[in-house]
Amino acid sequence: ERLAVDAPHVRIDFVDVPVDLPHWLGNASIDAAVCGDFGMWEELRKSPAYRDRATAVVAVNHPLAGKKSVSKAELAQFPSVGTIYNASFPFSTGGREAVVGIPSFDAPSQINSMTQFSSLILATRSQLVARAPGALAHWMKQVLPLVVLEILDEETEFKTSIFWSLITDVSPPHQWLRNSIHQALSEYEHLSVQR
Repeated sequence: ERLAVDAPHVRIDFVDVPVDLPHWLGNASIDAAVCGDFGMWEELRKSPAYRDRATAVVAVNHPLAGKKSVSKAELAQFPSVGTIYNASFPFSTGGREAVVGIPSFDAPSQINSMTQFSSLILATRSQLVARAPGALAHWMKQVLPLVVLEILDEETEFKTSIFWSLITDVSPPHQWLRNSIHQALSEYEHLSVQR
């Protein structure tokens, strides 16, 4: 709605965040990235958008659906579905080092999907437990038959930030873009802390 009024001729393409994000931002293939801020791209400019947390997401008829929070041991009783963001991403399986430092996102899953949306859809009609950022999970439960659960006994909080390249830092059109992204994401702070 904002684009229709403020910039009707601007086109936005959504793409998966590549591991080599600095390269894509540096050659202007991508204008900005919005994703978890796990300290992987220190050479980029960034601005915090909101704090979020990892959550467990299950179908409304799942055995865990009546709970508000669950332990790792309870989650381990059910198969999980995770997200692989990029085929070259060095996932922390087989003794590899943690990638993002959030156990729920680093843990290997029985089933992997290329997007978090797909993971959540798979969870709607199965005994699978999906792991997803709280803001996304709470937004999606408005349109899908899902229940969002807090994870009790592991670190779940992380920052979501907007990333961009030094070469676009002072560009007025890019500043407008970043400001527009901040405005669009302002509601997610509220969603991410829902209990």
